[in-house]
Parts: sequence; structure tokens; C-alpha cells
Amino acid sequence: MAVIPTPWGTIRVPDDVSADIACARCGTCCRAFFLSITDETLREWQARRDAGDRAGLPPDLDAVLELFIPLADPPPTAEGSWYACRAFDAATNSCTLLATDPSRRPQACYAFPYLYDWASLHEAPYPNCRIVREATRRLGARLGRHLADAVMSTSD
Repeated sequence: MAVIPTPWGTIRVPDDVSADIACARCGTCCRAFFLSITDETLREWQARRDAGDRAGLPPDLDAVLELFIPLADPPPTAEGSWYACRAFDAATNSCTLLATDPSRRPQACYAFPYLYDWASLHEAPYPNCRIVREATRRLGARLGRHLADAVMSTSD
């Protein structure tokens, strides 16, 4: 099993899925992406964080609140909301944090596509994404499952 280190732990990737699928820098995953949390949940988490209560909050919440911009279209659902990322440079189709401070990227950036919910692949706006195409080809009948077993603590 391959391991991808992140600031929040390691992502374990099954041996039959490449841990180094190359990004083509199409930018579609940064322009509009779905998080399985609602805007209301994010606001609640922000209020708790601001009150000094971080118990049970995601470790990358500061980055999420700073970088993710809620989108009105597509509209939020009961399952979550769509966002764009402030760190995305549309002129170069790249993340500005990769050159300046890659460890500030939210966990979702490290986890894509390995912890992506492929059951909702048909709803994802990633038609040009080499990673999505390759993962879809490799997964075949396993569509609907996450690629990685879990995000594990770095002490594992």
C-alpha cells in the first residue's frame, strides 16, 4: 500500500491505484468543487473556533475558512455545498500555495482524488481532469467507493 504524507496525516492508497497520478493543471477542481458539509455547518464551526472551542473540528479548518469561497451556482444541497478556492490562479491554472506555502493547502487538496467520493462522479465538474479519467479507468467496478482506505495519523 502506498502512503501519501500530508500535514494532517497520511493517505493510504491501495496498491492497484497509482499514488502519483499526474495533475494536468486543468484547474477545474479548484474553480468549483463539492464539500460534503453545508454552509451552515461551516458557519457553526467558525463560531466554535472563534469562541476558542476546537474540539472535534477539522485540523485544516483555518485554511478552509480562509481559502474556500461558497458558490451560489450550483446551489447548496442538504449534503453539502460547492466552493471555489482563493489560492487558484486562473491565468496559470495552478495553486498559488504550491509555490509559496504548500503546507497551507487544505486536506481536500492532498486527498483528491484518493478520498474522492466516486459515487457522485457524474455530478463532478471535472471533464478535463486527467486524474479523474485515470482513476475512473483503474477503478472500473469499484466506482462508488473511496480510493484510499483512510486518512491515518502520522504516528501510524
